[in-house]
Amino acid sequence: MEIMISETDHDPVTRQVHLARRKVFAGLGASKEHHLFGVRANAGDFKLASGPGHRWTLFSGLGHGDANEFCGYHDTTMVDTGDTAVTMRCFTEKIVHFYSCNTAKQLGPELVKRGARAFVGYEDFVVLASTLHLEEQFVSISAAIDRSILRGDSQHKTQSEAQAQYARVRGALTAPSSTATPADVAALDSNYSALIGPWKSSQYGKF
Repeated sequence: MEIMISETDHDPVTRQVHLARRKVFAGLGASKEHHLFGVRANAGDFKLASGPGHRWTLFSGLGHGDANEFCGYHDTTMVDTGDTAVTMRCFTEKIVHFYSCNTAKQLGPELVKRGARAFVGYEDFVVLASTLHLEEQFVSISAAIDRSILRGDSQHKTQSEAQAQYARVRGALTAPSSTATPADVAALDSNYSALIGPWKSSQYGKF
C-alpha cells in the first residue's frame, strides 16, 4: 500500500511536530511514499500528486486545522467542508489521517460523506510536548496507526495498536527516570482522548 504524506513546517508548532514525525515515521512499511513537505504542502501540489495514475491509498497529513478545514504551508487551505480548494475528489476511496486540531468534528465526516473510505483524526486541540524528544513519543501513536493501516489491518486492530502504543508512551512518561512533566502527561492524555476514527462511529467510514 502506498502513502501520501503532507507536512508543513512554517512555524514553531508545525516545525516541532514535523521533525518528530520525520524521525519516528521512518520505515512505515509502505510500498512507496509520496512526500509533500514544507512549501509543497499546498492544494495545488496535492492535486497534481493525485492525478491520473496515482496509487496512494493512505493520506497522512500534518498541519493546522479547525472543525471545517485542514491547512498546508502558511495555513493555506488544502481541504475544507466547502471544498473551496476543489480537493475533496482527491480523497475518494482513500483513508485519511490528519494530525491536526479539531478536524474530526465536521471535516472528517464530510470527507467520508463525499467519498473517502475512512477518516482518523482529532475532535479537540492537539497539544505539543515540552521537548522534541517527548514529541517523538507523542507522534509514535500516529505512526502506529499508519503502520497498522499500511499492513492492511482492520479498524479494530488499528485501534488496538494505537491503544497499546499510548500505554507504552504513558508508561515511559510516568517512569521515575522520565524528564516529562505532569503537563506533558496531561497533554498526552488529552491528545489520545481526542483521537477518533471508524472504531467510534460509522460517520468516520470503515476499513
